[in-house]
Amino acid sequence: KLSIVKILVYLSILLTSLTILNIKIITEEGFKSRFEYLKKINQNYNPDNIFLNKVRMKNSQQNLNDFNEKNFNIIIAGDSHGSDLYNSLNLNRDSFGDKKFYFIGDILTNEVNTIFKNEELLRQANIVVVSYRWNDNNFELFKKSFDKIKYLNQKIFVTSRTNEYKVFSKLYTLLDYELLFNNKNLDYFGFKKLYFENRVISSSSIINQKLKKFAYKNNLIYLNKEDYMCNIFKKECDYVDKDGYKIFYDYGHYTEHGARYFGKKIYEINWLKIN
Repeated sequence: KLSIVKILVYLSILLTSLTILNIKIITEEGFKSRFEYLKKINQNYNPDNIFLNKVRMKNSQQNLNDFNEKNFNIIIAGDSHGSDLYNSLNLNRDSFGDKKFYFIGDILTNEVNTIFKNEELLRQANIVVVSYRWNDNNFELFKKSFDKIKYLNQKIFVTSRTNEYKVFSKLYTLLDYELLFNNKNLDYFGFKKLYFENRVISSSSIINQKLKKFAYKNNLIYLNKEDYMCNIFKKECDYVDKDGYKIFYDYGHYTEHGARYFGKKIYEINWLKIN
């Protein structure tokens, strides 16, 4: 058995080691040199996913007080994946002419209160796009509240659940893992097929098939996000933009550069079907 003295000695050594390590991290800017070789692969690669999450919406602020029914207004309702879609559209708003985009958040939790709290916005919008990280629970909530939403606005679009990709921890995207831990292949732009092969959610997933069936049954426009995220015929999915900026900071949320990239593709393929 360890004596109290030995335990205190071990704790002292541990605390001293942690202190030295923290000082080293601070003075060396988080072991910045560890990732310098990755900059040689692509200067725009950023392994700091916490930072990419933090700044993803910084250039896409909105003010719902600016809502003007004289404009062509598109309301996006949903969770963080809905805000990803809003960010993609709003960052490319100059391409969409007179279209104005607004995000009102979750309307399915306590649906009566949240829907009618936004009643005027929903009623006056030209289009209401409902976009969530869909699962059986919020899909059932959507079906239950559908009549309330449709009462306010007949022009309802519903999106698929976005593509999601295999990750090995919350800290790393699939690209990060390949570069940091499995970097035998250093073709920075050469992982499109790997992303396609590592989809854990795609257009063929059961939840998306349910959504698609419900949309067609109720005369809703169904928008498949995989249409702008991947090329099914080539079996490829995008993960960086043309300059090498990461599109995702986790399993499927968009970085700011990812939102800009996807928003441009949304416009180019007329994914919203509004041109």
